[in-house]
Amino acid sequence: METITLDLTTQAPDLAAQPLGIELSLNGVKLSAFTLYKYGWLQLSLTVPAALTSKSNGEFELELRASRTAKEPSGDREFSIAVCNIEIMSEPPAVAGG
Repeated sequence: METITLDLTTQAPDLAAQPLGIELSLNGVKLSAFTLYKYGWLQLSLTVPAALTSKSNGEFELELRASRTAKEPSGDREFSIAVCNIEIMSEPPAVAGG
């Protein structure tokens, strides 16, 4: 079994009135969808379905999508979320009779 953990946050303005929708997909398969409506760091832990792990050949593409972006007041750059501490953890398979 594989587990993906990550931390994310946003500084997008006005979350209370305009919550930020987030979708996480792995190799094109949606694993999670949720809405940020408060500020602060959020730690996520997602279990990767066994069927997806077996088809991956050890290669994963993690995609995060946000429902909107915001512009920096002092520039042209757009942003939605900040992500850090991405980890993929494998649990060794259970041994029968062990």
